[in-house]
Amino acid sequence: MVEIRQIREDALRGILARCARWISLKPVGKKKEDIRWIEKTENPPVTVVKDILSLPPSVLSVPSLIAVTHSPIIHDDGTIISEEGYDPKTKTYFAPEPGFILDEIPDLPSEEDIRNALNILQDVFVDFPFVDNVSKWNAVGALVTAVLRPVINGPVPCWIVDKPQAGSGASLIQSAIHMAATGRDPSIEVIPKSPDEWEKRTLATLLSGRNICILDNISIRLRSDIFAAILTSREWKGRILGKSEEVSLPVRCFWMANGNNIQFGGDIPRRIWASKIDPQMALPWQRDGFRHPDLLKWIQKNRGEIVAAVFILTKAWIRAGKPKPERIMPIGGFEEWRRTIGGILENAGVEDFMRNAMDVYLDGDVELRQWENFISSVFEVFETRPWTAADLYRRLNSEETGESLTPPIRVTDTLPDHLAEIYISKPTGFTRACGNALSKQEGRRFPCGYMIRRGQTRQSAQQWIIVEIEKSSGSFLAEKEGNDELPEDD
Repeated sequence: MVEIRQIREDALRGILARCARWISLKPVGKKKEDIRWIEKTENPPVTVVKDILSLPPSVLSVPSLIAVTHSPIIHDDGTIISEEGYDPKTKTYFAPEPGFILDEIPDLPSEEDIRNALNILQDVFVDFPFVDNVSKWNAVGALVTAVLRPVINGPVPCWIVDKPQAGSGASLIQSAIHMAATGRDPSIEVIPKSPDEWEKRTLATLLSGRNICILDNISIRLRSDIFAAILTSREWKGRILGKSEEVSLPVRCFWMANGNNIQFGGDIPRRIWASKIDPQMALPWQRDGFRHPDLLKWIQKNRGEIVAAVFILTKAWIRAGKPKPERIMPIGGFEEWRRTIGGILENAGVEDFMRNAMDVYLDGDVELRQWENFISSVFEVFETRPWTAADLYRRLNSEETGESLTPPIRVTDTLPDHLAEIYISKPTGFTRACGNALSKQEGRRFPCGYMIRRGQTRQSAQQWIIVEIEKSSGSFLAEKEGNDELPEDD
């Protein structure tokens, strides 16, 4: 099995010992005229080992290795590297699974070739209960991404499979994509619980050179500054466990994640795309009547055809001049991925890929929705008048005592989780916590059409003003106000 391993001092010393005979010359004899030199076998000097490890690959004339892939590699001119070995253009080593044979790929794919390729890729997902066509084509896009990851020169967003309950098939969908791209069962991981664990796990993944990583069964809010940062990074710096040494590693991994009604926080909602499945039954794991009862085994058997289907669509896009996608909304930080995967699918006639991007962002960003509700209710109370955190605290207290208020709205019910918790458990610290929270939101333009601005200071208290701006058509509140059939709460 071909894999990337970091060479440490002991390992390199052993390699050098096996590559050459290392000797030293020792003088023998007491008198100067009688001295003779004899050879003594030695281990490679540690100083030589450390010197080699400190040199950059260019000095050693050693090619850089970014990743190991188990699918063939296609270049931007349509050339396909299907023989095992190192590809200097992508700096990737192609290590096919035993018995893998890539199906024939026409140099100029016809419309019929494209239709057949799309049917083959859809057949992988035929047994999954996607809630809509967009979710299905997002899954197809994830499969294309997994196969082409070594040639996408830039960050790739995390693909999420969301579901209402366990046993719906989210883990199997992502395992199927892993099997199609690598020919292997995936190494499933759970979400790290702390920043240190995120740091260690991320560095270990990058050191291994893996192209695909699955975070399974997310049961907590997915919020991590480290994960958000790495999703938009081309390189990642980190410290090797147990050492003071810091390394810089290329990011060539495609992350997938799944869970039940996943909630997101921080910058994560802007760095994902998603599919939703819903079997609409109480015990979904008891379903039967599948076209592919043993899906992973079927994929393994037909993998050459599945990977070839991805390359047929890719080659058709290349031969068409690599047209840019026109239907997919811009995604900051993932331009190369959008151009490549969106361009390939749109060129093949797929119209629904990423059509739910705005909904995923708004629905998934719980914090945004909470702040939209909060700011809207505060605006109803104070309108464009300046107010302080203490003014807000007095308003909340008046609501709790049952006073007759104008307008008759309960701001208390719309407090973001963090502020609501402090208001209940540590009310004396609310004004300070509220001021800090508002400072972090200053200048932010909310889709509901409001923005928080810092006002003047009144008796050492910071005033705040909510100003009206142009409302975004994607606002969660705008959608609720424009459709009476929508539920009051998600």
